[in-house]
Amino acid sequence: MAARGAAISQAGRSRARGGGPAGPDPPVIAYGSTLLVALASDRFVLVAQIGDGDVVSVWRDGRVTTPVPGDPSLDGRYTTSLCQPGAASSFRIAAIDAEGGAVRAVLLATDGFGNAQSADPWPPAVGEDLAGMLDEHGTRWVADRLPTWTARCASADGSGDDTTVALLVAAR
Repeated sequence: MAARGAAISQAGRSRARGGGPAGPDPPVIAYGSTLLVALASDRFVLVAQIGDGDVVSVWRDGRVTTPVPGDPSLDGRYTTSLCQPGAASSFRIAAIDAEGGAVRAVLLATDGFGNAQSADPWPPAVGEDLAGMLDEHGTRWVADRLPTWTARCASADGSGDDTTVALLVAAR
């Protein structure tokens, strides 16, 4: 996947996890940090993730997939994090076969993005929308609008959560 374009957008403010009924979280786990990373080449897109968020692959044949395995320990409130002891063992990884140009785009997004989507499940709807906009308007147009879309997801009209999005688009 020779990347023709990549765009990154972040909106919102990071917030500390508050305490529950039992009181504040211990200082060691009071803050969390999600990390989603991708390394693209002509043959593969390697992705790794710790914490909540999503990686969505958009294929030229119209398929939309979520290649990173799910994490059963995520409960919607607590997440695995770079801040935890032994964080390396909580990383989830995937290799996407990009040979032959079958992958159109790869979206990496923190959970604030997915939580702001109205479709459930949201990846197929967003993937189809991305493919349509890339076809109709091109990579530059999508990249120029990504910060606005990200900010909307982080706003009170969206999830209200801090939101970071990265979009890799394959060269044709």
